[in-house]
Amino acid sequence: ALNYKVELSVDMERKYIEGKNTITLVPLRSDLDKIVLDADSLVVISVLSGNKSLQFRQSDSKIIIDTETTYNYNDTVIVIINYYLSKQVNGLRFIEAKGDRPLQLSSDCFPDKARQWIPCYDFPNDKVCQEFIITTDNKYKVISNGKLIATTDNDDGTSTWHWKQDKPNATYLINLSIADYLVVRDSLGSLPINYWVYKSMADDVERVFGKTPYMIDMFKCALYDTKRTE
Repeated sequence: ALNYKVELSVDMERKYIEGKNTITLVPLRSDLDKIVLDADSLVVISVLSGNKSLQFRQSDSKIIIDTETTYNYNDTVIVIINYYLSKQVNGLRFIEAKGDRPLQLSSDCFPDKARQWIPCYDFPNDKVCQEFIITTDNKYKVISNGKLIATTDNDDGTSTWHWKQDKPNATYLINLSIADYLVVRDSLGSLPINYWVYKSMADDVERVFGKTPYMIDMFKCALYDTKRTE
């Protein structure tokens, strides 16, 4: 695959997720007429190619999509998979509030648990770019891989967070975390460095993370033989 564009609507209190993954891929062989993806625990509602519905079959661990068109090597194929997740899974856990720890959603995709909440090819021999567009109650903050492209406040009391990872990586490295975080902003020269912590940790941020810019600078100098950042 070339890219996964994952759009999720997350109800933290109900522990319910509605999702859509727009998958862009290029076949590695000619005469491709079926796409087989990993899908465990989530329930697929529909599969589309443009505005056209595609036939599919879902087993306990796979989804098999009939493309209805034969694709050849180096063709670009785009399919859209709509689905929902209504059960607790190890790959994406709702964690109850306890003590100073707030209610949160936290992913753990290693080694092959991304398939529990994203229909995908869930093996490390395929590297893929990702976009995550996450909508949830606006009291929460959302962090994922890559760069934060935009945050939008919606009229219904939710907010939408758009993260984009434009360097291909394995699915076990996908991260999604949602909670009522405190974001403390730091920097190394022009490089922004942010610490996402529980609000109960506000007084400990400097002690725990204060030397992070120094450590990044040290490794940059050691690995790339550059001068220290002033």
